[in-house]
Amino acid sequence: MARLVWLVISGLVFTGLGLVIAVMAWFTPLPTVAAAQAMTPILGEPTVVTPVLPSATATPGPGAPASPPVNPPAPPAQEQGSAAAVTTCAGHDDRARACRLRRDDRTATLTVRPGTPPHWYQLELPATGLVTQITLHPSADLTLAVSARQADGTLLASLTPPATTLTLAPTISGTIFLQVTPTLRPSAAVASYDLAVQQVLPPPPPPPAPADSALAPDALEDNWSPAHAAPIAVGVIYDLTFVCPVPGGCPGGDHDYLRVTVKAGLTYRLATFDLGPGTDTVLDLFWGDEHVPIAHNDDAFPGFSLHSLLTWTAPNDGEAVIRIAPRTGGLQPLVPDDDAGRYRFAITLADSPLGREILARSEAQSGRLPTPTPPPLPSRPVSPAPALAAPPAAAPAAPAAPAPTAAPPSTDAPTGAALVIAEASDLHDGPRASSAVLTSLPEGHHVTLLGQASGVWVRVQPHDLVMPGWMRGTDLRMREAAPLPDAPAEGSPPSAEEAGAPPASAGSRATATAVPSSLRVQAIQVVPLEPLPVARPAPPPARSSRSVTVSLRRAPTAANLPAAMRTTDPQGLPLSGVRVQVLNAFDDLLAEAVTPADGTLVFTREVDPEHAWRLRLPALGMHVEVDQAVLIIEVPATGDE
Repeated sequence: MARLVWLVISGLVFTGLGLVIAVMAWFTPLPTVAAAQAMTPILGEPTVVTPVLPSATATPGPGAPASPPVNPPAPPAQEQGSAAAVTTCAGHDDRARACRLRRDDRTATLTVRPGTPPHWYQLELPATGLVTQITLHPSADLTLAVSARQADGTLLASLTPPATTLTLAPTISGTIFLQVTPTLRPSAAVASYDLAVQQVLPPPPPPPAPADSALAPDALEDNWSPAHAAPIAVGVIYDLTFVCPVPGGCPGGDHDYLRVTVKAGLTYRLATFDLGPGTDTVLDLFWGDEHVPIAHNDDAFPGFSLHSLLTWTAPNDGEAVIRIAPRTGGLQPLVPDDDAGRYRFAITLADSPLGREILARSEAQSGRLPTPTPPPLPSRPVSPAPALAAPPAAAPAAPAAPAPTAAPPSTDAPTGAALVIAEASDLHDGPRASSAVLTSLPEGHHVTLLGQASGVWVRVQPHDLVMPGWMRGTDLRMREAAPLPDAPAEGSPPSAEEAGAPPASAGSRATATAVPSSLRVQAIQVVPLEPLPVARPAPPPARSSRSVTVSLRRAPTAANLPAAMRTTDPQGLPLSGVRVQVLNAFDDLLAEAVTPADGTLVFTREVDPEHAWRLRLPALGMHVEVDQAVLIIEVPATGDE
């Protein structure tokens, strides 16, 4: 009986406890969810993080001072390889409340309306040697201007529309303030943008300056194209160099363009000379067309020289354009010499004293270093011919007397015009092989024999030089010689006409006078040559009209591109607003234009069919060779455009 009572009491106790627990659970309030759980973000999309605010905030009393504004704390540093952090900024229209950002940071999308004040951001950049890029992503109806300043207000850099990326140098570090000023279109009521901060490796350093610091650009720079050709004068020597005025700005080498005024019918000589070590010039002459040369010369004497020489007759009054380029192009030889890369240039009248002197120097410098001009040689006295003693009247004819022996150099050498028959013969300042060499005369050069000889050496005067000299007689040949009259038999006196006496009259007695055979002089007959016809310049090659069609297309390759950038057209969407330039082989700009809405441009120009074209797209960093009439260029889309 007692056990039964105990079981009944235990059951009542447990039942009461269950009722109490049920009642407490019914009246206890459950926690409320402030906002519905956001959808799980797709991998790769930026996630917007909303800061959690306390449910209750302390409200200061009426007399309590307002607490100063506090900048939001910077987000924690992200780990290596993680996605860029996203920071939400609000109320940052004052520098004191600037929104703090770090490197590899990005703001949430900000809404802009008419009258929105400038936004302020604060960056803490460590001294890592990296380049800081600040990229803006505005909507279509919004333009943004950005300025970067130090903490003391010093302006570091600024950005104006339509540019959207501001780059800070690797040397900039510490606290940086960004001021972003939005401007809406008049018809827009609302717009948005976000801002990203990223640090990347700096670009490669520029190419080093030339090793020879003493070699500087010449005084006629910057004359890199026909439009910038430097005006020069006729008969003036210019000291020039192949040093680019902009370090790294001449990938094809320094091309010097010159412009000169010429007169019709005059013959001009253009020459480069006094080349420095390692210098090799190429000379081009333009007349009428500044892109197609009418004359060209690389080496004045191929195989013997590196300087250039042109002779040209101007067909009309006007201006000629001259281009002097290094034969090595952009490969500047490294020569440990202060004169490396230097050269001299002059355009002269071909028949002027300076023109003849430059031609002589050009010939002298063929294959050897410049030689200083020696002083004029002193004139040598010429011994008169021995006088003939008249034999007594009525005396029998005497045998020829022996000619006196002349002291060297002798004066019985022939005179007149002669030609150089050797491949090249040196002109010496004395009748010895060891004497100084004045210059070298090529085969066919004209000289005048001066009537002096010493052994195998004869004294000559080159026709285009002012200094005489000595040459080997075996290297010369007389140009033309009149035949000698038939000599009388040995021992018989010459006739009266040969002796130079008047003919004997009928009543007078003729007296015969013998002339020594050693004094018989060979008569030289000089026949002037007909002037050579003036060589007419070769006509320029026939030009034809060339046309090329360029079509720029955006080729989407990623599935996560915006809908506006997606297309089912296999050729992609047209790419507008891209500058396209047409260049020749010398990087001279022939034409340029900006792609319209359909992304297609047509270039037409009268050119030499043998000249090559290529396209340059500066904004994309592309160079395309033009080898067909229609070019379709597909540009991969990245989604950041």
